[in-house]
Amino acid sequence: MGPNSPWSKALRLKKSIISVSRAWYDAGVSFLYEDICIRRIAQIFDLLQTLKLSAKLGSLVRSFEIQCYIPLNIAAEFNLCLNFLLGRFPRLSTFTFSSPCGLPSSALVLPPSTNITHLRLSAARLEYSAVIGVLNHVKSSMRSLQLSLGDDQLEVTDEIARQDVTLPALETLALATSTMILQLGYITAHWKMPSLRRLTFSSLSVVSGGLQTNPLPLLRERWIDWE
Repeated sequence: MGPNSPWSKALRLKKSIISVSRAWYDAGVSFLYEDICIRRIAQIFDLLQTLKLSAKLGSLVRSFEIQCYIPLNIAAEFNLCLNFLLGRFPRLSTFTFSSPCGLPSSALVLPPSTNITHLRLSAARLEYSAVIGVLNHVKSSMRSLQLSLGDDQLEVTDEIARQDVTLPALETLALATSTMILQLGYITAHWKMPSLRRLTFSSLSVVSGGLQTNPLPLLRERWIDWE
């Protein structure tokens, strides 16, 4: 998202609206804060200071996305700030992590939430144990999950293998992986989704002639009742 991208142009427009007058500020501030995207690490600390000065702005936030690189040496501090912020977004319904740089597991330890209904986790490197931790914290309210994992991200240790994940409210699952059959096999065996209604899956890597293994038997066995 460069300076001429639609997202950047929309952000500049929102900022210009609240600069016109006090009346325009009151009308436009909700548009500025309803969708927050952290693209540089310093922005989350700036946002923290802003909310300390004006806590009421937190009630305007509907979606929160992290796109920035998070160095390992400040991952714990970042997580403290993230948890503080999420606790002050009572109307937050969408949380997204989409950094192409990966994420230290210690940076993504979310507090239990009853209002996040849409979750998107997509990263070059995101440990499966961190994914499970996030899912367990939002499972009571999450209705939609978009999950993208790479080759080295599903490292099923003995500890993880013993864990079943129950997502009682999940209705929509979009799964993109580069080792789709392996991960479908594990997820279909260990994820319980009694409310699932829509499933989309795709492979991040394309092999000649299409998929080398047919995933439908896994889906028939676990999730789909074929007539």
